[in-house]
Amino acid sequence: MIDSPLAHAPAARATDGRFVDPDDHADVAVVVVTYNSARDLARLLESLRREAGAQRLRVVVADNASADGTPATARAHDDVVTVETGGNLGYAAGINAALRHVGDADAILVLNPDLVVEEGCIAALRQRLASSGAGVVVPRYLEDGAVFTSLRREPSVLRALGDSAFGEHFARRPGALSEWVLDRREYAAAHEVEWATGAALLIDAAVARTVGDWDERFFLYSEETDFFRRVREAGASVWYEPAAVVRHERGGSGHSVELDKLVTVNRVRYFRKHHGRVASASFRAVTVLHQLARVASPVYRPLLFSVADESSWPTLPRAQRIPDAQRVSQARGTLVVDARRLPEDAASAEAVATTVRALAPFAANPRVQVVVARADGLHAVAPGGVAGEAAVPLGPGAGGLAAPPTLVVEAGLAPDAAAVVDTLDASEATGAPAAPPHEWCLDDARPLVRLFTRLAPASLRGGPRRRGCTACRRRPTAR
Repeated sequence: MIDSPLAHAPAARATDGRFVDPDDHADVAVVVVTYNSARDLARLLESLRREAGAQRLRVVVADNASADGTPATARAHDDVVTVETGGNLGYAAGINAALRHVGDADAILVLNPDLVVEEGCIAALRQRLASSGAGVVVPRYLEDGAVFTSLRREPSVLRALGDSAFGEHFARRPGALSEWVLDRREYAAAHEVEWATGAALLIDAAVARTVGDWDERFFLYSEETDFFRRVREAGASVWYEPAAVVRHERGGSGHSVELDKLVTVNRVRYFRKHHGRVASASFRAVTVLHQLARVASPVYRPLLFSVADESSWPTLPRAQRIPDAQRVSQARGTLVVDARRLPEDAASAEAVATTVRALAPFAANPRVQVVVARADGLHAVAPGGVAGEAAVPLGPGAGGLAAPPTLVVEAGLAPDAAAVVDTLDASEATGAPAAPPHEWCLDDARPLVRLFTRLAPASLRGGPRRRGCTACRRRPTAR
């Protein structure tokens, strides 16, 4: 049982529509993760101000490198806490960044920026949280004025089969045959649920601390499935409250084939995280069959190829940190793309091009030398980051590199620009070799690779093993 401050919280005091300061106590801290959401955010904040007249709200906006002026929109409100995450890090990472700024609050309300909170919504959520003893409460969700089927059941192989076979037909079929809660009667009254879409949820602050960070490996989609599961595993319950209403305006994350692929693949990744190999393989097989049965549709065809070919998974949308432009322009050192062991073929050329493209911002910096190391020597990369014909041999004595510190990147990798800057800075500051901490992430690895990393010694593997590597989000350390 998790002790909640809501049981002992004083009555809310009106704030005349203003959000409380970071150092003050809040009844609810509202967390909003934005990405090119300037227009949506303005509407959401307006609806929250109506709610702030009856309770003490703090609003924290975590922006994932928007290009439409979203941070400026947030900062135009002097009572909104604005956090820039430093890149397009995904929904989970944005929530985690915002959670570090929620301060003293009884509960945390996570909201998509493209929602409007209807009058009385937050009060109804808080009341249900207190009366039920739940860890999380989710509202009724309106899409174009109609109730959206936002409630879900825990994914299983049988439910995946049922949804593949029947889709949205036979809405009243047994719950064991559908992950989606399609029966409209389930949306009429408050009751306990397993999970719901992550667009809007009120979390008891004590439960949030117990469960911890959202899993950033999912980037978008399935992160809420994982969070709700961990809430239930912590001994807390999830409730649905129809008296609390949010209205959806339009998709804030955007829509594309790549995001559709990510939805499908992340379902498999989530299942692998919480289940054994046999069950996970069965779930993936059902997912493939689901797409295969609809392969005639141009919508489903790319999803089939994506979920069936694990080698394509690393190319799906993922977190991208964006270092400050000034830091890139002030970086110094040498970046080496290591292609010495690669054969001279098209695949190798593409591997080199992938890494050179990732390092392109540094090629325009005269303080940074970007070179490709091939079997025949070193080749400089011209500004613009073009390998191939723009790469020319260095002058006499090409065996040497121009300026320390030096970072060597294996051809085929696409290092995060911020990690490159951090690593160069760490090495220069300490005078010692530096490298980002790394571990082999086995989530998308083939079975033989997983077997090798389990049995081989660390000296042969080249690094520690771990399921769910988070190395790309860690600062480098000198060693």
